[in-house]
Amino acid sequence: MATFMAKCRATAGQSGHLHLSLQDRKGKGVFHDPKAPLQMSATMRHFLAGSSFSMPQLLAMISPTVNSYTRLNFPAIGADAFDLGVERRTCASARHSGSPKSQRVEYRVGAADGNPYIVTAAALGSGL
Repeated sequence: MATFMAKCRATAGQSGHLHLSLQDRKGKGVFHDPKAPLQMSATMRHFLAGSSFSMPQLLAMISPTVNSYTRLNFPAIGADAFDLGVERRTCASARHSGSPKSQRVEYRVGAADGNPYIVTAAALGSGL
């Protein structure tokens, strides 16, 4: 059994990362603020705070299988904590910079074997 587990942990799993951005009614991205630190608007900071706060409670819905949970513990591949990273790939949520239209949040805990509708609803709902 130990040999089997070691072999399983030697390869990275498949993830289902979700990239999210929000727009106002006029189509302007609300996550970008050129004057704010890291160009993160207050809306983006609040969205990330709600998302990070709710992730532990939503984990069973967004990473529903043993395989998706195992992927989260794989070093340097999955998220190892419910944290935020700036252009970093080993955290639960990552902020990606860009223009006002392209600045987004990468929700990295969602698994490819999860229901995409449930993962999207959980990511949006927790952020909002």
